[in-house]
Amino acid sequence: MCFGRGVRRRSRWAATAGALAAACLPPSSTVAAQPSRDAAWDAVAAGVERVATYERGATGTAGSWWAVVDARGIVRLGAGGRRARGTDRAATTDDRLRVGAVTQTVTALAVLRLVARGQLDLDAPLAANVRRALPTGANVTLRQLLSHRAGLVQESPVGHSFDTTVVSLERAVASMRTTRMLASPGANVAYSNAGVAVAARALEVAAGIAYDAVAERELFGPLAMRSSDFAERPGDAETIGEGWTIAGPPEPASHALLGLRPAVGLRTTVRDLARMLLALVRGGRDTAGAAWLDPTALAQMTMPSGGVELGLRAIVDGTGRRLEQSGVVPGFAAHLIIDPGDSVGVVVVLNNSAGAAAVERIAREALRLARDAHAGHAVVAGVIGGEPGNGAASAAVVIAGRPALPSAAIASLLGLYENGLMALLIGERDGRVWLTTPDRWIADAALAGDTLRTTVGPHGRGETFVAERDMRGRVVAVHAWGLRLVRRRLGPESGNQLRVSPVRPLAALRREALAAAPPVETGRDAPVELVELSRLDSTIRLEVRYATSNNLYGAPFYTQARAFLQRPAAEALARVSAALRPLGVGLLVHDGYRPWYVTRMFWDAAAPSVKPFVADPGKGSKHNRGAAVDLALYDLASGATVPMPSTYDETTLRAYPDWPGGTSRERWARDLLRAAMEREGFTVYDYEWWHFDYAGWARWPLLNTPFERLGAAR
Repeated sequence: MCFGRGVRRRSRWAATAGALAAACLPPSSTVAAQPSRDAAWDAVAAGVERVATYERGATGTAGSWWAVVDARGIVRLGAGGRRARGTDRAATTDDRLRVGAVTQTVTALAVLRLVARGQLDLDAPLAANVRRALPTGANVTLRQLLSHRAGLVQESPVGHSFDTTVVSLERAVASMRTTRMLASPGANVAYSNAGVAVAARALEVAAGIAYDAVAERELFGPLAMRSSDFAERPGDAETIGEGWTIAGPPEPASHALLGLRPAVGLRTTVRDLARMLLALVRGGRDTAGAAWLDPTALAQMTMPSGGVELGLRAIVDGTGRRLEQSGVVPGFAAHLIIDPGDSVGVVVVLNNSAGAAAVERIAREALRLARDAHAGHAVVAGVIGGEPGNGAASAAVVIAGRPALPSAAIASLLGLYENGLMALLIGERDGRVWLTTPDRWIADAALAGDTLRTTVGPHGRGETFVAERDMRGRVVAVHAWGLRLVRRRLGPESGNQLRVSPVRPLAALRREALAAAPPVETGRDAPVELVELSRLDSTIRLEVRYATSNNLYGAPFYTQARAFLQRPAAEALARVSAALRPLGVGLLVHDGYRPWYVTRMFWDAAAPSVKPFVADPGKGSKHNRGAAVDLALYDLASGATVPMPSTYDETTLRAYPDWPGGTSRERWARDLLRAAMEREGFTVYDYEWWHFDYAGWARWPLLNTPFERLGAAR
């Protein structure tokens, strides 16, 4: 989970008491609006949907959901895109969604309802049966628990939020007795799902009923949040998001229940979230205008407590003060913002848990537009820069110098560790260990033997990660958060690319491919002039894998080890080579122009499981046009290949150009190559750090000329 950053403030408007009682929610629609309100709010809806549409395209997200509320009764709901990738079912404002850390806002509000009735005290000791379940020294209060200043570990050993086995809160909190304090209560802010669970258990004890029933009685019922609970209902799987990945495209997420429901388990709709937002911006009144939460108790939620309030975070800067909450769970990212001064609020959800930054950008724009509409200012859509889908490839990388190699102890730990739901990447930068999860939880850690302890991170210092080794001394798993995360095999231990067996003899496939012809195309009218790279620049070395048996299929496909590109691309590559020489590295080319018949052989030799990794000859490839090159780097002084995060032609996560694993030295070399290539008009392929396409590749036709007919080899 993570908290959002600031939003620029445009205006302030004091809501009147009579206006507070006038709010009501509109019926559901793709962009639902109250016809009695002025056109400014229609402009807000159009502006939010515009930026949401852009962010869906830029991040590859299937669906987006949002709500904008105003204390005077202006409410807009919106949904765009699809419920899930691979379906044509449109997203609607009544789809049930996971909303991650917004769950703890629900817990905080339920606690405040009991505080207002005198059943709980934010600053008194917890009930004895709750205190006994905590580690020694955990003399914490509800205020510390809900403001993440209790010093507890991030996850409870039993019923943690990475588990799909739902256990009782009593059992989950009881397991906390086996943990240790990470800091003294009140010492610092460190996010803790376990702390939220303890607060929810205190809520259960005070109310005398289960947490789910407390949430229904205190929040969902009074605010008419009829689609909100912590269970799975029929149809929930139809609105399923895509899950966290360390690198590369997102993967379908599990829709199983999450173990620690008070921290991360809420399922709801943007319509219901709008009702909750409306009650907050209206000073504790429900959708009918009746008193729901005493203003004195509500003030406790926003009372500063070391920077983190109860269930929300206050952002204070030169533009004013606002309250935020955001978080990610498998499949979804959510961001909620309340401006108590302007009495407006927004919430945005994406069904992509890699979309934390995107959902925050949408929410910021929604709040900006809502503030202007609230104040009666002109609603002007913001500027959306760039084009969707460019990703990290659009950013130039500046390389300052070659990093040192990590110690052997650190190198032995580097890798990806998983348990089917949770993943942890152990990496290295500047000679230090760093840890990350797919939701971009990042921490530095110190290594002592086989134990890592965080030194800097979002959850404070002292979280422990212990390596498990096999009989040969190799690290095979890491124990963290009460989980055993197994090391994933990412690449071949041989150091070469992966190998697959052709489904048919290559000799027969060659005869058939040479007898076939490429598909007929139109509009490919750029002049064809294939230039041999080694003739253009003598420092460009060749290691043409498909002229050897050291390739994916373990057999030669080319009869000559040669590499060609169309002249503009070849000359651009020569400029890349010249730019890299002062850094002591040269270009090592694995492949360039590829005759179409070879692509046909690759395809016909591939089993169904391999076909996604090879080009379809029915469409041809950029290699067939002489506009793509596969290459790496070599050391000019020694001639040795420069190590990269993966080997050439790997079909693994390590091959992604934004893979954050490996060593600093390996990533430096990969990013150096990419930066130099992009400066000369090449674009890296999303799945392979070594594959680059030249700008304007679509202008050249598919070619099928064998190397033997391209002049004498040098």
